[in-house]
Amino acid sequence: MKVLINNCYGGFGFSKKFEEQYRTLIEDAVGRHDVALIAAVESFGLDKASGNYAKLAIANVPDGCEYHIHEYDGVEHIDDTWINISIDELRNGLSEDRIELALRCYSIKIDKNL
Repeated sequence: MKVLINNCYGGFGFSKKFEEQYRTLIEDAVGRHDVALIAAVESFGLDKASGNYAKLAIANVPDGCEYHIHEYDGVEHIDDTWINISIDELRNGLSEDRIELALRCYSIKIDKNL
């Protein structure tokens, strides 16, 4: 999946023109990986969609993985991807699909509440 990040010192943000045209889309986005938001940024152009102190870029994360965006002085990168598994999955064994997904992520997190 694609994830929007900022690739320069400053901070993540959209240009005024992009915000004016896509305000509702930005407000309704489910996260930086929102498919409609990514498509809008790509069609608008990464440079034109970037705010004054931003340089938007698209990072790729394996489909089905959770992710964490690490930020330092405004520069962002994906520093961890993982899947959550339940205690029952540990006891009963992961399905082949879940094993394949786990192999594409950096780590596995055990969620005691699943």
